[in-house]
Amino acid sequence: MEVLNHSRTVNDALEEVTGSRIVRMGALERARTFTAELADLLDKLKKDDGQ
Repeated sequence: MEVLNHSRTVNDALEEVTGSRIVRMGALERARTFTAELADLLDKLKKDDGQ
């Protein structure tokens, strides 16, 4: 559960800096997408573990 919370925190932080000109938008969007996919996977694993 801790990893899932950290993943969500990272995803939220990436969303906040989306408008930053310092970070390349393409790389940021890919990182955000991968982080969201990781959070979804961890949710599924948690649900499977609870059954």
